[in-house]
Order: sequence, then structure tokens, then C-alpha cells
Amino acid sequence: MYLLIVYDVVCDKRRYQVDKVLSSYGNRVNYSVFEIDITQSAKKEMISKLKNIIDKKEDSIRIYPIDKFMATKAQEIGKGRVPFTQESASVF
Repeated sequence: MYLLIVYDVVCDKRRYQVDKVLSSYGNRVNYSVFEIDITQSAKKEMISKLKNIIDKKEDSIRIYPIDKFMATKAQEIGKGRVPFTQESASVF
């Protein structure tokens, strides 16, 4: 399953911890955005880890499921980063 994860974490320490967890599952494509190709069981594990890090009153993490077709059609304008599948994404 493909996921687009966007987060806003206020505290630098928590933000670093969120970054570390997300980096272990996927690729950062922007400062607060990750693209992840993950199994259902790994997704549950990841969410559990993230819930233990953030302050639910100050921070937010949004997880968008994306189908494979949409993920591979991502377009980027500007400095490129590694998308889901490099050969199928369009980078301007």
C-alpha cells in the first residue's frame, strides 16, 4: 500500500523522532512529507510508534492512502527528490 504522510510537529525533539520513524519506512520528498510503500502490518506498527511520540494537542500527522497508479504519476516542479518509483515519476 502506498501512503503520503504529511506532518506538523511543533517541538524539535519530537519532530526529529517522527522524522527518524518515517525515514525507516519510506522516503522524504519534502521537509514534512514522506512517501511510503508499506504493508498493512508495518503501517499499524508505524502508527503505533508515531502515536507514542507526538503531543496530540500540539502536533498533527495526516496519512493519505494513494493507489499505485496515482503514486507513480507524481509530478514535481523544482529540486527533485526520490519519488515512489523514480523511473515512472515526472520531474520537471
